[in-house]
Amino acid sequence: MAAGSPLSPATVARIQHQIEADVSDASSDDASSSIALEPTMIARLHKSISTAMTSFARSRTRRAAGADSKPRRSQRLRGPGSNTSSAHTGIHMVASRTGLEGAKPLGIFILGVYERLGLVDIERNSRGEMVSVNNLTLLNLVLVRSNRLTEAQLNNRILLIQVLNSGLAFLIRYRLSHLFYF
Repeated sequence: MAAGSPLSPATVARIQHQIEADVSDASSDDASSSIALEPTMIARLHKSISTAMTSFARSRTRRAAGADSKPRRSQRLRGPGSNTSSAHTGIHMVASRTGLEGAKPLGIFILGVYERLGLVDIERNSRGEMVSVNNLTLLNLVLVRSNRLTEAQLNNRILLIQVLNSGLAFLIRYRLSHLFYF
């Protein structure tokens, strides 16, 4: 057993016993499809399980102790953050940003068009090159168009947009359908 393993010796013995029982059941059922696990394979399996559980336990301990002071945000779901600086009173939502490293020329051109239309907020460096952009979601569009919103205000505006768009959809469906559908 690895030093500092989160598995107790009794748990390791129980896992090994279960593996051996499963192997003996498989070999007694059909000799042609028997699975033979060598003791070295069992030891490697135990080591990999122990390593995974140890790293998991360490990360939970670090988070509980406050070692990770910066909150982790998913790279896939980049929602808006909040601004709690002393210059502002209260908590205001700020648009999340995405870096533009490795962006293709067509993407840069389209972002430039969006910038001229006022749909995105692009950060530029001293040479005028695009460095980052808000991540083009409805939440960030509302935040770019109207600065310093609290979470409740942002929520109310998003709900209003959804209600207005639903009303427009019903208007098109029931009043203007003869113009769109034949």
